[in-house]
Amino acid sequence: MAGSDVVICYVYWYSDEPSPPELRDISPNVQDVFGYTLREWQTDRHLWQRLLHPEDAEAAIAATWRTTFDRVPYDTTYRMVTRDSRFVWIHDQADVEVDDVEKGELWRGTWTVIPEPAG
Repeated sequence: MAGSDVVICYVYWYSDEPSPPELRDISPNVQDVFGYTLREWQTDRHLWQRLLHPEDAEAAIAATWRTTFDRVPYDTTYRMVTRDSRFVWIHDQADVEVDDVEKGELWRGTWTVIPEPAG
């Protein structure tokens, strides 16, 4: 099912407290693309980070920090590793809402499966 027309919508909550993000919602087709069940996505708060390709993880995580500290939209491309060890290219875009009451950030975004970028 991994093709350029596949879009996975997600909502993550990042608390101001030092803890991994909480997945609040994700499209069911995430299982078709990555091979992990919705329950696995919901219960493993480190899954996104663990699935980042080792060569792309540092840049993808650094982009999250830029979004948090510079208040810029998250917009980056990276690879993720599926359950069956394939690599899937993702264009990840998110808007972030700061919540001063709950003290954290709500990330609403999309992962779009894309062909391998040229170059």
